[in-house]
Amino acid sequence: MVNIALCGDITLPEGTASEAIARCAQSSSLPQPAIHTYANAIDMLEHIDNQTEPLLDLIVVKSEQSGMSSIQIAHDARRAGFAGEIMLVSSTESHAADAQRIDVREYLVDPIDCASFVQAIAQPLRRISAIDEESIVLRVRSGLRRIAFWDFMYARTSNHDQSLHLRDGSVEELRCTSQDLFDRFSHDPRFLKLGSSYIVNLDLVRSLVGNGSTFIFVDNSTASVPVRFRKSAQDSLLAHADASKRASSERGVAHA
Repeated sequence: MVNIALCGDITLPEGTASEAIARCAQSSSLPQPAIHTYANAIDMLEHIDNQTEPLLDLIVVKSEQSGMSSIQIAHDARRAGFAGEIMLVSSTESHAADAQRIDVREYLVDPIDCASFVQAIAQPLRRISAIDEESIVLRVRSGLRRIAFWDFMYARTSNHDQSLHLRDGSVEELRCTSQDLFDRFSHDPRFLKLGSSYIVNLDLVRSLVGNGSTFIFVDNSTASVPVRFRKSAQDSLLAHADASKRASSERGVAHA
């Protein structure tokens, strides 16, 4: 689920910001996001800094609060590790250039009406909704993190811990069983569970070599396959490749 934080008194002539966001999601055929309201910036920044659940995807900040300007609040959010989208509603245009430098894509100047607010929030809402469909949020050892499916290559079990191997070469550690982790992925056919040893993203497997003994991933990293799962891994990879080809062919026919 997409989580949006409203920080400060964001009032619109035609209703509340929460109502405007709900209408925007409905008109765009997007899932309704969860709205979290913060009366002041300190509470929101503590939520981000403490990596409290839920993970916020978009923060909307209104003008000056707690003795800080909206741009200062945005800077503090980035310093605390916030990697999501930021939308600022400011009393002045003077911080617009500074806002771009910290990847603030939406910058409004008061006074604003409902139409302007909806137009500004529609794009980030579509972006984060698309990301939400292709990712999961996990509390790993390093903190609360959203992990995109295209970045997740495989997970390996060790003493009830899961080592998540990501496409950029990093490894995240997660305390849970292999089944608990797979339950988060099992709606998606690209993920294969091999006993309690591995969860593999078949989209990111380049090949299976050595009579099914070794996965080679798109970044050329490798993972060994336990003997009892080699036939299952081979069959699953071939079936996935066939399904991907059929889907690609059907898309081509549809666009012809």
